[in-house]
Amino acid sequence: MAPALSVFSFTQEFVGSTYAALAALADIPTKLYTLVLIPYYLRFRGEAPSASSSEEGSANVAKLPLIKRVFRILTDPFNLAIVGGLILATLGKPISSLGFFGKAIGSMATAQTAILFLLIGLKLNFGGERPKLCLRLLLARHGICNLIVSALMALFLDKNDSAARLASVLSSHAACSIIAFGQITKVSNAGVQGYDTDLAFDLVALSFPLTVLFNTIACLAGSAYVDGLPVIGSFLLALSALLGKTK
Repeated sequence: MAPALSVFSFTQEFVGSTYAALAALADIPTKLYTLVLIPYYLRFRGEAPSASSSEEGSANVAKLPLIKRVFRILTDPFNLAIVGGLILATLGKPISSLGFFGKAIGSMATAQTAILFLLIGLKLNFGGERPKLCLRLLLARHGICNLIVSALMALFLDKNDSAARLASVLSSHAACSIIAFGQITKVSNAGVQGYDTDLAFDLVALSFPLTVLFNTIACLAGSAYVDGLPVIGSFLLALSALLGKTK
């Protein structure tokens, strides 16, 4: 969901529909990671719930037949939406071909941005040290991503292919995923300790305006921004460290 709101529109407008489609295709592994692997990783890294509740939950899941367990995964709303989209893309059918059902999906997609930002505005916490902590983490994230992407572009992309390079930079600026936040919430509600869901939500909320800012600058500056990515990444890391020293 995050790239759809923070990346694809910039790529479509400033690079072209072809690269917007490639950006959507490149986002599929990220979706698979957040939907399939992150739940296991979160349970591995977190503090396990009490032994009795953990064993009871594991026993209940283990008792389910394999078909039912697969069915539970596929009927998850996020998984169902992605699988349905992949099937339509494979068949070459637009959502409008689904008739009334397609129009309903289109209306929901149009409303999701407004609803999402309404929820963010109602829940976002600007008190205390949390906004500065979120800003530090996000600046460090963008700084590290900038350095990694600049190295990968130097290795694998033609320096004269400005469109591909700009599209790569825009995709690397993608905001934090609301799906990953949902996975953290699920694991936390299941009793796994060690996760702050409010902090995770604040990170998702603040990452959107920051991503929009970076992508706007990247699109307006063009090659100058892309070529200066290592310097920008180093500056963002230094700024994150500097914020950590200020009171």
